[in-house]
Amino acid sequence: MTSWAPPPGDDVSLLPAGRQWAMVCAPTALGEWVTTYGCSGAMIAGPAGSAWLIPPEDTSGWRRMHQPIARHVDVIARGHALVPHAGRTRGPGPHWVHPPGIPHGWLTAVPLLYSDLAIAAELHYGPAPPTAPCLCGGRGHPACAADAGT
Repeated sequence: MTSWAPPPGDDVSLLPAGRQWAMVCAPTALGEWVTTYGCSGAMIAGPAGSAWLIPPEDTSGWRRMHQPIARHVDVIARGHALVPHAGRTRGPGPHWVHPPGIPHGWLTAVPLLYSDLAIAAELHYGPAPPTAPCLCGGRGHPACAADAGT
């Protein structure tokens, strides 16, 4: 996975998307569920919702998202986005949330984030189509591990 770290300090900067990271944006309710119950990495929380930075080469899979995720999640692969600096872990404004028990890193693994958002969206907005399997492969969520027999 691509390596990236935000600038040091506790400020925010307008940074270019698409070179070192792309951004997955979701409503606050989904972000709160993911950081509480999911296995995804560091999240940017702010007044506009929740966001995760992913490797820029991993954006193509998001274009094929199933409903209900596609209606509530957006991917920013071009342009600019406000990104908090490494030390900004409290609001107001955009700040990092590091879920407890999840290895500290700045870019989030796409399969786990996709699966976490699918579960959160189903719980919040209703069931997803039956053709939308969890992408963690039985490695990311306790329920998936039990289904996979691991």
